[in-house]
Amino acid sequence: MRLMIPALILCSTAAHADVTVAFVEGAPKDRFVIENAGQCATAPSIFEIDLTASTAGLIFDTTEAGAGVEVFQPVEVVAGADMVIDLAQPGDGDQTLSVSLKSLPPGGEIIITLDLDDMIASGTSRPTMVTGSEIKGIAVRLTQQTDATAMANFTDSVQVSIPVAGCMS
Repeated sequence: MRLMIPALILCSTAAHADVTVAFVEGAPKDRFVIENAGQCATAPSIFEIDLTASTAGLIFDTTEAGAGVEVFQPVEVVAGADMVIDLAQPGDGDQTLSVSLKSLPPGGEIIITLDLDDMIASGTSRPTMVTGSEIKGIAVRLTQQTDATAMANFTDSVQVSIPVAGCMS
């Protein structure tokens, strides 16, 4: 029995704060859902969405007179605002979004609504509808106050996981 206790200690894993990011196509608003799927809180962080490498040339469509097509929407935090310090509003046609976070507790969820439009015509695609293949290449990054940066890129899947090292103490 004495040998089992050290073996159990060696088999235990460190707590982590993996963050999942899901893209949900919607009308009139699309949304990104950011959730801490890990076991502990993240440190204060900067969360970024970078559309520049998306296969469809995605942009934020925030104004009627800008680069987007038809419907436009402002970028808004609609859930989890208490975990957000600041949201840097992207301009119409921009491809990056930055959100300063206090901390994201286990199970904590932030929902950001917006309108993404694609700028590269591809067969039957509609610029106002963003499908799985069009989000391929979107990068999401989480930079903690320790300057540790973790990132993930969307594939054809509408959800990615950012492996976050360590926990907020």
